[in-house]
Amino acid sequence: MGRWPAAITMGAVTAGFSAASLFLLDGQEMMKELRGWMEKRRFVRRYLLPIADRPDRTGTALRTGAIPFSIMFMSPFIRGVTYNLFQMRRIPAYGLSVGGSIPHSLFWTGIVLGSAWGAAIKPALQWLWRAVIVPGADLAWDSGVMPVLELL
Repeated sequence: MGRWPAAITMGAVTAGFSAASLFLLDGQEMMKELRGWMEKRRFVRRYLLPIADRPDRTGTALRTGAIPFSIMFMSPFIRGVTYNLFQMRRIPAYGLSVGGSIPHSLFWTGIVLGSAWGAAIKPALQWLWRAVIVPGADLAWDSGVMPVLELL
């Protein structure tokens, strides 16, 4: 399939998951209970809720600065949960969560996984095949351990 078509396909699939999770979580009582539980946690109360609840320009700047982090490092479901917990309006939440799936997949599937495949995973599998599997199969074939395959 190729690196970039696979990344776009993965982005489309995760965009669907993101839209479904946002749709299913919207208005759920569980989200209010989860936010109440999180408000009891010191880290959340000290660092995250001031960003989410601050109505001034500084809060807007902090939330805007958090968008690239949420797109690049959160899965589609976690993005949906986060945007719901921060009580983001529906249209921006859908736009960022669903639209963020494409750059997320282009980065992680296209660049990170594609580079890891080309630089480390594929050469390691080729070495394993040449150094371990082929000699073991040749040994098994020559010693008569696999006579059934000769009939095929």
